[in-house]
Amino acid sequence: MFTDFAKRAAKGDTLMFVSHSSIIPPGYASTTETADYLVHEVGGKTRTTHGSGPLGMDLISRYSQGNFHVRGFAGNDKMDHCAQIGEYRDVLKIHVRPRWNSPRGRGD
Repeated sequence: MFTDFAKRAAKGDTLMFVSHSSIIPPGYASTTETADYLVHEVGGKTRTTHGSGPLGMDLISRYSQGNFHVRGFAGNDKMDHCAQIGEYRDVLKIHVRPRWNSPRGRGD
C-alpha cells in the first residue's frame, strides 16, 4: 500500500514526503530501511548529501522524483527521531501550500 502511494507520488499524482532519522531498532526494519525500500520500489536510489535541517538535524541523504520526496537525517536517539516534526513547517510551505493554491486544490 505504501509502495503504491510512493509510485503514484513519483508520477506526480499525489504528494508523499518521508523524513527519517538513523535509529536502528531491535528486531524490525528501521525508518532508513523502509524509506530506502520505497525509493527502490520507484526505481530510484538515495544520494548522500550534507546539510542542515530544522532543530539542528544533520541532513545525510535525500531523494526526489515527481512529488515523492525522502530526507534522511543523522541521529540515533529518541530526540533525533522526535526532531522529525521540525520538517513539517518546510513540507507545508514548500510542498503542500502550492498544491492548495492550484485549481485542483481549490476544488475547481
